[in-house]
Amino acid sequence: MPAADDIRRWSNELATDPQSLAFADLAETLRQQGDLETAERLAARGLERHPTHGPALGVLARIAEARGDLNAASGFWERARIDTSAPGTGASNGAAASLRTAGHPDRSSTPRSTGASYPAANHAAVPSFSATIAPPPARAEVVRSLVADADGLLLASPQPSDDMAVLEAMAAAVAGVGDDAARAMKHLNLGAWHALVLETAGDSLALAPAPAGSLTVLSVSRHVPIGRVRALLRVATARSAADGF
Repeated sequence: MPAADDIRRWSNELATDPQSLAFADLAETLRQQGDLETAERLAARGLERHPTHGPALGVLARIAEARGDLNAASGFWERARIDTSAPGTGASNGAAASLRTAGHPDRSSTPRSTGASYPAANHAAVPSFSATIAPPPARAEVVRSLVADADGLLLASPQPSDDMAVLEAMAAAVAGVGDDAARAMKHLNLGAWHALVLETAGDSLALAPAPAGSLTVLSVSRHVPIGRVRALLRVATARSAADGF
């Protein structure tokens, strides 16, 4: 159905029933069309009635990313993660589940020790958990981003499929890094680790722990200041967690 028909249908539904959850679909469609102000206004107004609606929080998070407000974006993604993980909230973010299984009716999920579920190891088409994170006007900050499991297998990435070999190599290269970082922190009596940023001759590499021993990994252009790298990683981690990775 064309977007114009969707917009008309959801608008009519909201006019008939102001409590309808169609506001989130309408706001997301408007955001995708570039009307950020109207999308933001709709999502914010809807959240006044449904404060734990994950998809609406996701709309506001993506708008904040587009504007470069990483603090606000990570806050919205964290709220979405908490709200969608709470039983009985009715705020489940269906986007993550559909991304895992779209086009793969036979794909199963493998339970890990924490109870989290991840796609099986067949990564012919890896789901996307985010778009490019807060690019500045001139140059993209995040070169590549992905989620890798504890064994170095690629779980999710926003990159196109023709970049898959590079992404899988990156995921394999960071296998075991989370365990190594945790052991080092324990040995030094410094508590749990939250982020690791490596500055190289090329791009900077930023990593953060994710559920079930997995890692959120960003390759960031070396022109980006280290503080900004940490902010980008914070947003990526919150977003992938909200999307269920």
